[in-house]
Amino acid sequence: MDCWSRPAPASRPLGIPGSAGVPEEIAQLTLALPYNDLAQVEAAFATYPGAIAAVILERRGQCRLHSSVPGYLTGLRALTAREALAHRR
Repeated sequence: MDCWSRPAPASRPLGIPGSAGVPEEIAQLTLALPYNDLAQVEAAFATYPGAIAAVILERRGQCRLHSSVPGYLTGLRALTAREALAHRR
């Protein structure tokens, strides 16, 4: 079966941060979090203070397109702005 036949739930992202051409050392530094779960993003910032360099969104997960829940993108933007200010020293 291909991914169109068996998509994983949004609460369990594929979680494979690497792909062809990405060195294993870099892939190990990547976090894969569920889309639309602001609490998990906040927890990641709390767990790795000052160590997260970027947040990259990919709405497509295992051949599905996810819609943003109301307030998710606004909350994510506020969180990343706050974290950038907290660690800019």
